[in-house]
Amino acid sequence: MSGSEKKQNPYPVPPPKPPRTFVSKPRTGVLQPNQEDKESENYDAVWPSKSNEELLKKIENLGVKDVIKSNRGETGHATGGQVKRKKSGGSVKDKIQQLEQKICDKKVRTIQTQAQERDMSTPTMTHTPVKGEVNRRPPIPKPRLNKRKSNEEQRIEQELKDEVYAEISDEEINKKSEYRYVAAIDIGTTYSGYAFSSREQFNSNPLDIFTPRWNDGLFLSLKTSTCALYNEKGEFDCFGYDADNKYYDMTLNDPDLVERCLKFTNFKMKLYDTKGSLEGLVLKADQGGTMPALIVFSDVILHLKNKIINDICQIKSDVIEDDVLWVLTVPAIWNDEARKFMIRASAKAGIHADDLVLCLEPEAAAVMCKELKVQNYIQTKSDSVLAFMLGTKFVVVDLGGGTVDITTNEVLPSGMIRELKCCRGSDCGGTYVDKCFWDFIRNVLDCNFETLSKSYRTEMHDLWRSFEIKKRQVDSQKSQYVMLQIPSIIASKMKSEKLSKYNVSLVRDKLKFPITLFQEFFSSSVSSILKCLREVVTDEIHSILLVGGYAGCKEIRQVIKQTYPSLRLVCPPESDLAVVKGAVIFGHNPAVISSRISKMWYGIQLTPEISPINKIYEGNFYSVTKKGQPIKIGEKVLHKFYIREKLKGGVLNLRQVSSSNDKMPVNVEEEINCLFSELRVPIPAHQDHMKRILNISIKFKGTEFVYSAFVTLKTCSPSRCVVKVT
Repeated sequence: MSGSEKKQNPYPVPPPKPPRTFVSKPRTGVLQPNQEDKESENYDAVWPSKSNEELLKKIENLGVKDVIKSNRGETGHATGGQVKRKKSGGSVKDKIQQLEQKICDKKVRTIQTQAQERDMSTPTMTHTPVKGEVNRRPPIPKPRLNKRKSNEEQRIEQELKDEVYAEISDEEINKKSEYRYVAAIDIGTTYSGYAFSSREQFNSNPLDIFTPRWNDGLFLSLKTSTCALYNEKGEFDCFGYDADNKYYDMTLNDPDLVERCLKFTNFKMKLYDTKGSLEGLVLKADQGGTMPALIVFSDVILHLKNKIINDICQIKSDVIEDDVLWVLTVPAIWNDEARKFMIRASAKAGIHADDLVLCLEPEAAAVMCKELKVQNYIQTKSDSVLAFMLGTKFVVVDLGGGTVDITTNEVLPSGMIRELKCCRGSDCGGTYVDKCFWDFIRNVLDCNFETLSKSYRTEMHDLWRSFEIKKRQVDSQKSQYVMLQIPSIIASKMKSEKLSKYNVSLVRDKLKFPITLFQEFFSSSVSSILKCLREVVTDEIHSILLVGGYAGCKEIRQVIKQTYPSLRLVCPPESDLAVVKGAVIFGHNPAVISSRISKMWYGIQLTPEISPINKIYEGNFYSVTKKGQPIKIGEKVLHKFYIREKLKGGVLNLRQVSSSNDKMPVNVEEEINCLFSELRVPIPAHQDHMKRILNISIKFKGTEFVYSAFVTLKTCSPSRCVVKVT
């Protein structure tokens, strides 16, 4: 099917991809993670057919069932996940047509053979052809469709069906060799960025990764601010420092226009703070107004994606989007709903699910640090560096603007990394320090804080930038005071009596803080970080890796070093880029992550129509994975269920269940903290002397579980065909 013939799927499925220039990439009727089941009334997104009715009729006639895949569930990436491309080409519709053709060819060959045997066994008169006469065999009649099938024909047909079943159910996706570039996008709470490298660069030097430099108007930065600006028409205008500078220019030159524009910052935290379903989530702009969260996230991803493509095209002009594997970083403490939301946002931005990998931020940082140590060992041959790598256990602390992710890992002798414990963390990142600082400013003002912020947006933004720089540089061991530059208009609104209460003085255009007061801004955040560290740091831990923008604060590093003096504290250079660079390396080599720990219970809600085979259960929850269970990346488990006769055929709706409770759920309707997603499976009609077996395959593919369902038909004798289940 050509690209022009492909019909566009409804939102949130992205438009069709352009044809590949170097590798043909067959498409199959697989339900991708960015597709919502309820968005479509038919199954064209699942089955490549014209109508569902024709499909179900074909199922009943042929007894052939496709594998239906739904990338829903945990971890969870694919998304960081190991994603592969289909090795075998052709859709299921093509396989069914091939099956029909094979059956027809078998019948023709069988009839030809029978005709030859009859010709050999039946006495005939010898005929000597005259010169010029062609010795022709009588034409073979076409097989009659209504002819009763012989046992041999039924056996051949069943073998062909089993062959199709095996071919479909064992299909794998292999992307590794098809992508010329791997690009990672890191949308942070406060700062965002991206990085990419080609396959050739990775093979020669894994650390040869391109990262842009961003200009905020004063100096160059490793990342840009996470700020999205929409114009008065509600259209996406710009992102990053460009959005910051344009917005504050408008506050000086056109204040009326500012009121009609929307500026969004710190919106990533909404995915962590919101519990339950994120469908319909609305973001509130900084100065009022709202926008659907899916639109804001997808616009930001699309903006960064286009910048990456432009940067790559300056190096290789023949590169298209289909040549790039996209890696999207997500916090490890996010739940399934937040990760699936990012998959939908990426789909709306035009990134197909089979071109997308989700990568957990602390794991990406661990991969980056590990690669740095490999390079250092090659250059220095230091045994201490090598000892840090192989067979050691370490803790990764990803200090971001909004969240802090803490994971415990071990480097195996093979060089792969495995997770040892469930991740820890909370919303105690760098923005928590900002909040404490703004509380102080609010307490010393002689006017209303909100009114001042609205009247002097530019000055308040300059004050925030000054504090952002100062909180990274403060060092209690070098000075007993901190000098913070403050705009004069803000300083004039402060009461000297309130400042003196905190032992803070105003010296010209600077606020002079005692170091003890400045440290109090960090106290709540540091306490939460140390509490999480106490849960994971044991005697077996050798090192602590600090990464992320918040790791640039000297105060944080000093406190952690004082708390754990016997451990090696490592903060790589350009710690802001450790996550996004590690995500690029992970995209090139996803096998570097060996296993993870399941954060939740995962399973299926049983219905009266199905019953597990060879497994005892209580209630209606069928467990697939236990909470805290180690899960090997790429591991695939098959679960089989009897389909009871009461289900005559049609579609079976299965609910995938994930629960964060410590104990295994029993009856999911009565449990709290349960999330559901639906998997729809077309079921062939019940036939006498046939058993219908529902096969549910669960594969841990990166950061999520991929559920695949298909039905097999098994012939049984009348005396053994009845399946008794209670």
